[in-house]
Amino acid sequence: MIEITESAQEYFGRLIAQQEMDDIGLLLTVLKPGTALASCDLQFHVPGQSGGKELEFNYDQFNLYVSAGSEEWLEKAKIDFETTDAGGQLSIKAPGIKGKKPDEMADLAEKIAWVLEGEINPGLAGHGGMVSLEQITPDNEVVLRFGGGCHGCGMVNETLQGGIEKTLKEYPWLEDEGAAFITLTTKDDQLRGCIGSTVAHRKLYEDVILNAKSAALNDPRFIALKKEEYDKIKVEVSILTEPKVLVYSSVVDLKSKIQPGKDGVILKHGRYMATFLPQVWEQLPSFEFFFSSLCKKAGMREECLADKPEILVYQAKKYKEE
Repeated sequence: MIEITESAQEYFGRLIAQQEMDDIGLLLTVLKPGTALASCDLQFHVPGQSGGKELEFNYDQFNLYVSAGSEEWLEKAKIDFETTDAGGQLSIKAPGIKGKKPDEMADLAEKIAWVLEGEINPGLAGHGGMVSLEQITPDNEVVLRFGGGCHGCGMVNETLQGGIEKTLKEYPWLEDEGAAFITLTTKDDQLRGCIGSTVAHRKLYEDVILNAKSAALNDPRFIALKKEEYDKIKVEVSILTEPKVLVYSSVVDLKSKIQPGKDGVILKHGRYMATFLPQVWEQLPSFEFFFSSLCKKAGMREECLADKPEILVYQAKKYKEE
């Protein structure tokens, strides 16, 4: 059903090895299947955590779980990991998840339904709204019915023309591939979840949405966020630049090239890998403490810089909720 290349299997094995839970695996879910907005969501997962049925696939270094109902959309899916100078890029190709877009011969009603379901209604769902096709007149005029949170709304036209379309036109870079980390903290600045991407592999707005969900529900260090906690949580979005390899000859040389407070760091050595965002310097301001903690996070000894691991650096633009 799903092809996972050898390079992707090795990559997943390294990720799993960094976790501190013996039974942790990966969960693959198709979101909004059969629509134009369908996408694949891949997250760390403890068996049974979702509360739903799952299919289990066993590999040498990890287990993959597929949410029930997603498997039918993953026919001929392929997961690959390509090594690059910046580290690597994970790709998930699932040609069947969007269903079949109506062709030119389809009738107008079918085409309109596809657009409403795949592009309009996901944007309206944020305030409980929806729109459906009421009728098509003999003159091919389309009559729509608004419901839910849109019922009686005097801003229907603004909703249609000024929702997602307006946002993406105003911030077109949100549709570019991008990598983001989502950090959740309590009002007293205690970490409550942090998950993200270091390498861009999907549209930025999709990466933000999916990582926000994962930080809230799937960070293996915490129990899933509860509804009553929402008002007590602060959200920080970090948009990452492309990681660049930092060439260094010694620990002293590395220390002279690292920019504390500005550089996020990815440390890689064999199957071990970990990252700290630039804002971690606020808690670990010294070079020695920062890197000993990063080595420990990667599952290595605190003096792992002596082994000369590969170091990549990136910067982050932060958007923080006050």
